[in-house]
Amino acid sequence: MKNKQAFTLIELLVVVLIIGILAAVALPQYQTAVEKARGTEALTLLRAILTAEQVYHMSTGQTTGNLADLDIDMPSGSSGNTFTIKNTTYSFDSANTSFIARRTYKSQTYVLQANFAGSTDDVPSWEIVCAAPTGNNICQVLGFSSTPYTTGGYGKYYRKE
Repeated sequence: MKNKQAFTLIELLVVVLIIGILAAVALPQYQTAVEKARGTEALTLLRAILTAEQVYHMSTGQTTGNLADLDIDMPSGSSGNTFTIKNTTYSFDSANTSFIARRTYKSQTYVLQANFAGSTDDVPSWEIVCAAPTGNNICQVLGFSSTPYTTGGYGKYYRKE
């Protein structure tokens, strides 16, 4: 009788089961890492817009109601005061002087918003707010404070810029 070298059905099933368990554990971590990268990209663009707005304010003494007035190279595919890039909707609210980025994570929309917080000694002050539905931890994942101000089912997390 020849000595055959092969895997038994049980051994193959155990390997498939182990791979399935590892995939089930790794997938949520992967999704969180991807959303963190996309949220950070939105924050980076908001900060660039804020910096350009501060330069505009320093040179003219006022804020602008139009993104085209800012000295900034916007990403390709963006035009006007409202645009969408990589499933993130950016808008500029000229009435309230705020820049907004909206994203959806785990079927819930969260908002990153840069607000003009007034000026001291003619230097504009800004704050970035992350608002997410209560129970959604994306704001903490993006590095905002861990203590929310909760209103209307949304936790608002502040970070002074």
